[in-house]
Amino acid sequence: SDVDAQILMDIGVRLKYGDAPTLLSACADLSEVVCNMPVALVLLHGPLVDALRHALQVAANQADCKYCLKEVIGTLHAVVLRLVAECRPLSDDCLAGVGSGSAGRRSGVCQALAGPLHCLLFEVMRSGLQEPASAALSCRLAEALIRLLSRDAGAAARERPLGLLHA
Repeated sequence: SDVDAQILMDIGVRLKYGDAPTLLSACADLSEVVCNMPVALVLLHGPLVDALRHALQVAANQADCKYCLKEVIGTLHAVVLRLVAECRPLSDDCLAGVGSGSAGRRSGVCQALAGPLHCLLFEVMRSGLQEPASAALSCRLAEALIRLLSRDAGAAARERPLGLLHA
């Protein structure tokens, strides 16, 4: 709905352009939003995913925001765990609560999630592992993302556990 899109846009703007206290507030709001909205819809909101990536970069690289890194990673970890719970398995039941579309339509949306999830995984690996205080949580987040992405790879995931990440 338009209201949901506006909420996601507001959170995205605060994640992308906010100072440290604003980042923390936006993380808290995002955690609340994913409790009330299908997580897949949140992750399909391109500006919000870009803002999450930016928040990870800022929290990892700006001295006045470094204390926010663990909170940003924790929020993203909670979002991914919620997505894992909603998408069992990713290719079949994803977005069951979003609408009454056909299985092909749901599968298309699930495939659309691969791009944002790969972008977030890349940023977690690049930014999240810079600080010792956030390294353990970043590793758990990366593992959850890899497992989620590997599910979508089907049988190939057994041969290549990193799924689409395997180069």
